[in-house]
This record gives sequence, structure tokens and C-alpha cells, in this order.
Amino acid sequence: MDRNVTRALNWGMIALAFAVAAWLSPHIPDLVPTHWDARGRVNGYMPKPLGVYIVPLMMLALHGLFAALPRISPRKFEDESYAGAYQVIHTATLAFLLFVTMISLRAATGEHIHIVQATCIAVGLLLIVIGNFLGKVRRNFLLGIRTPWTLANDEVWLRTHRLGGKTFVLGGALVIVGAALGVGVGFCSFVAVLAALVPAGYSYLVYRRLQH
Repeated sequence: MDRNVTRALNWGMIALAFAVAAWLSPHIPDLVPTHWDARGRVNGYMPKPLGVYIVPLMMLALHGLFAALPRISPRKFEDESYAGAYQVIHTATLAFLLFVTMISLRAATGEHIHIVQATCIAVGLLLIVIGNFLGKVRRNFLLGIRTPWTLANDEVWLRTHRLGGKTFVLGGALVIVGAALGVGVGFCSFVAVLAALVPAGYSYLVYRRLQH
């Protein structure tokens, strides 16, 4: 995707998040629900206006971080093979937070929303997007499964990320199916963590094998 289009899309999503927050703010109580337990019951609040704008502010801060990190990379970012994947993951993460903004603020107005189920499905989609690009990422300063063994060896990095791409996509699909079946946030969290831990552990095994 063209970098200017991506930049416009990212800023557009941030602006939309702030617009949605401003539009729904009059319908939200002074104590804004900001956290839900595994059963979807509110167990955390923040006062206005911070409670209304907390996720859009997170989007803005994260966008700034994504934009700043390539500039402090030891090597020129534009020459790296991971630049395209970095842009996609940047945009996908902002899209995820925009979705969280919309459903959390709608739930805060009193609308009945299965917020845990919806969030798990969004997490699953994000994992699938990330997984589709992991296998194409070469060793770099910013992006990937960064264990001591992947950073020490290009072949370990390559094999680990090929596996990681598969585990992220499979994990994302399982999270979506699990959320749709209502199995609970515990299962979804376990699968998401496992999708990252399996390739991390595999990187050590590959490193040891290559060393011998």
C-alpha cells in the first residue's frame, strides 16, 4: 500500500475515534465504564473526560510511537525488507483500537453489547493479519519474534518466523471460533499467548540444532 495512503488512513482512524468519543460523550455517565471482567461485567471506571477519550489517546500515542521507532533504527528504515509489513501492522493495530473505542463507548452508554466476545474476535483478526506477514519479515531492529536466538542467527530468525506466521494465523482462527462459540476469554487469552510462545521456544531448539 502507498505510504501516503497509509498515513492518511491512520490519521483518519484516529480522527474518527475522537469524533465517536465526542459524539457519544453526552450519553455517557460521569463515571465511564472502562474495564470488564471475563463475564462481561464492568469492574473498572474512569471519570470524564479522560474515561471517554482514553482509547483514542492511546491510539494517538501508539501512532506516534510507530512513526518514531523507524527513525531511531540503527539502519535506514526505508531500505529494510520489513517496511511494508511494519506499515500493515501499524494500521491493523490502530484499526483494532478504533473498534475497541466504538464498542466500549457504546457499552458505556448502556447499550447491550457482548464486549468480551467482540474484543476476542477483533484480537483473533489482528493475530491473523500479523501472522500473514511474520514469515516475510527478515531480521531487523523493530518487528518480529525477538528472542536471543533469532537475533543471533538469520536462519533461526527465518525458520522461527515461518512457524510464527502459521501459529499466529491458526491461533487467530481458534480465538475467533472460540469467541463465536462463547468459550470465554480465558481460552482466547491462552491461545493468543500460546501462538507467540510456541515459535519463541522453537527458536531455541533451532539454534541448538544449528550450533551442533
